[in-house]
Amino acid sequence: MKVKIDKIQTPSLVSSSEDQYQVSSVDAATVERNQSQMRSYISTARAHLESLKQELYKTLDASGLSPAILQANGSLPAGADTSLPLSAFLEKAYTVQTYSDEGEPIINREQPYIDTGKQFAKFCDEWHPPRVPLTTDQILLNDAGKMIASINTALSQLNKVEATLTIARKDPAEYERAGLQFQQIPNAITTVLDSASQSKFVEVVPNQTVLQKIWSGLSELASKIGSFFSNLGKSETQQYREKFSAIREKYEEPIPSAAEEHHVDVSNDAKPAL
Repeated sequence: MKVKIDKIQTPSLVSSSEDQYQVSSVDAATVERNQSQMRSYISTARAHLESLKQELYKTLDASGLSPAILQANGSLPAGADTSLPLSAFLEKAYTVQTYSDEGEPIINREQPYIDTGKQFAKFCDEWHPPRVPLTTDQILLNDAGKMIASINTALSQLNKVEATLTIARKDPAEYERAGLQFQQIPNAITTVLDSASQSKFVEVVPNQTVLQKIWSGLSELASKIGSFFSNLGKSETQQYREKFSAIREKYEEPIPSAAEEHHVDVSNDAKPAL
């Protein structure tokens, strides 16, 4: 793999008094009434994360590298299939937690792959002289692993919230728990953005234009969670009206009269010296 010189620029999270995502607890009734909006938010976040992951996986599989490069101690854990594409191997190493239609967690952890990911990350992160230096491919794959781990952690959080919303149909008390879980989504998304800003691997992804759109979309979702909760249940017209009123109040100032605009100060201090 060849590393590009230009460093990718991820957008800064917007921070304002109305958009801090330290959101107070959302009651169960609010969540129940507005769960369609919450599911829409989740779907948008998932689309961005999946698009990002696919761009990373396409780059990995095009590299020609095999999972054998992930050996940390001369061999891979027993049961790890090195004939898999690198993307499929990493997807097993950093598993997304999924749930049944009833909202119950599905056991989908394959330990040999998980152990491989942990051992390889530890091997790379704890490297120090006089050991043989890490290769460029090892450095990039370690970066890629961290990116995939953060993405799949965020996807797992999205799945958890959806599962809780599903369970809440039978047990309305669960709606409050869904609200609390939902508030953790921006933290998970921010971790993805932080990982990307420090990653060398994202620099070798060919389609940087697509990545920039993804960064922008994810940043918007993470930074506007406060506004999202304050707008739950409001129509689009009401949201625009409130935003317009807030801006008008912020910038509204008394308009000077014509007399004031043309007033000339003729006090002694203002008179020119003779």
